[in-house]
Amino acid sequence: MKPFLALGLLFAWLLAGMAAAADPAVERFARFRDGTILRVELDAAALNLRVVTAAGAAEARTVRASDLERFLLARQPRLDELLKLGALIKKLADDEYGVREQASEEIRKLGAPIRQDVLRLMAEHADPEIRTRLGQIVERLPADAAGPGGALCDEVVLGGELLRADLGALTLKVRIQGQELALERETLLGLSASAPEAEAARPAAGAAKARRIEADDDAAFGAQPTRIDFEQAPSGEALRAGQDIREAFVARGFRLSTSIENAIVSVNDYNVQGRSQGLSCATHQPLWQGQITIRFCVPGQPSAPACVSAFGLWIAAVSPNSTSIEAFDAFGNPILTVATTRGPNQFLGLHSRVPIASIKVVPNMAVDPDYTIDDLVFDAPRPVQELAHPKLCAARFASGERVFAERLTVSEGVCRLENLSVGLAKLERPAAELRGLAMPYESWTPPERTPGCWLMLHDGSVLRGAAEDGLRAARLPALALDAGSLAALWGDRSPYLVPPEGEAWVPGGARILPSEPARRHPAWKLTAQGFEGSAGPGAEATVYAFAELPMVWVAAPPKLDEKAGLARLNSAEFLVLTAGGERGFSFVSWSAEEVRFRRESREIRVPLREVSTIDLPTP
Repeated sequence: MKPFLALGLLFAWLLAGMAAAADPAVERFARFRDGTILRVELDAAALNLRVVTAAGAAEARTVRASDLERFLLARQPRLDELLKLGALIKKLADDEYGVREQASEEIRKLGAPIRQDVLRLMAEHADPEIRTRLGQIVERLPADAAGPGGALCDEVVLGGELLRADLGALTLKVRIQGQELALERETLLGLSASAPEAEAARPAAGAAKARRIEADDDAAFGAQPTRIDFEQAPSGEALRAGQDIREAFVARGFRLSTSIENAIVSVNDYNVQGRSQGLSCATHQPLWQGQITIRFCVPGQPSAPACVSAFGLWIAAVSPNSTSIEAFDAFGNPILTVATTRGPNQFLGLHSRVPIASIKVVPNMAVDPDYTIDDLVFDAPRPVQELAHPKLCAARFASGERVFAERLTVSEGVCRLENLSVGLAKLERPAAELRGLAMPYESWTPPERTPGCWLMLHDGSVLRGAAEDGLRAARLPALALDAGSLAALWGDRSPYLVPPEGEAWVPGGARILPSEPARRHPAWKLTAQGFEGSAGPGAEATVYAFAELPMVWVAAPPKLDEKAGLARLNSAEFLVLTAGGERGFSFVSWSAEEVRFRRESREIRVPLREVSTIDLPTP
């Protein structure tokens, strides 16, 4: 019997091997609810699900996990509610008016969670009565901020067919670099054959807290809050009623826009009873109406998005619950809404642990459409981009993967990540695949600003200049810096202004902005005291202390290569990164203590605590 038993076992082993060969593991991209994206290997394990049929019923099916081309998981699938919704929608085309009205009312009672499904079903129906009624229902439904996966069912693609389904209490076993990991509905958002487009990472539970600021108190807005009273532009120019100020405060870190088409945001002479009690700001025409949006940018860099942690303003011509300020992150996800509780004047403020990228001032049209704002206040704007996580380091790869981990190092051609947010103890990827790195944004603390000025190098890098025995880069002492390496200099109180495009430059000369006519210095030099320029032989020299510099261009504005990367520092400085560092800096390594760069064979070290995000150059 033993030989036959051995032969039977051998045969069973061969069958198992043949089955394994027939059903090899497939590679998929797992997308997690915290924003993580990972390549995983998926086998042919059986999965049970319920599927909505064409007849509007639910049937049970069993499929192989490896056959799933894509799926998107609802947070809490409610297939029975979806079936009920489908039945009610059919009644919207009933011959009886009363039946249609009753169905509309029952659909409305289902509330915000059905919003995504109503929009989808509205697009699928050709009946004009159904489309009209669903459109009216959507307008009355409150916005659902659940984001991806906020629908009533799971979406599954199987054999090229999109199915509305319920995958149940899902536990999906996968492998990542030989490590096994069980993926559950609570943490998993979806699966796809190709890398999904990265969306904003949702902060970890408990981290995305925001609160209202009740009073206009300096202590609530950082060590050096920025205040805007709409009396003067950053250049010191007095503002006047009716003046377009949409781009007037870029030097202070924000831009303004209005929801009224073809309208501007302007100064007006309505006195808001805030701190300054002078000029205020509103949509120009129709006056005091529409939504005003405040978008933050790196001061002086309108195309470099930034964020703040605290914001406030004074608002007037309002009633209780008539107007609100709404804070949004860098991807338009709402953070907190703060509404008026009294009138006609009130201070509205908020503080958030999620970086605030924009603020909208929104009137309640049913109560009072008019308002005007004054005395904006916020902490120092700092660079922000989508990769950052509140508590963890982050890495983005060329494959489309995005990873959050407690510890991240890059050296000797390898990126090592430890204690990942999705349960893996470690992960390694080739450093050549890296495309972005970020520190936890809760650790982004702007350093104290020392007396000096801002410097732009020929490659477009912007640094803080310290005036100590001449001019040097305040936070990069190892960087060789001289007059020949500069493109521009400006002081803290000067707006960032760009000269007219195509203007001819005199080699060795300088141009000072703003000025009409232009002030030019064919000869200039840097001294221990500051910038010294001369209009020509025999002319009296003009001297500016570094801290008092106007906007001084000493070379044509740099044109950044589209493939260049950026290393953003907490101080609003940034380094332009290029492959090999031929025309800028190049990234070398990232450790627990510092980030190393190289420029012209010179190594530049920056403490890790001073770095916020790094976008590496495109190969």
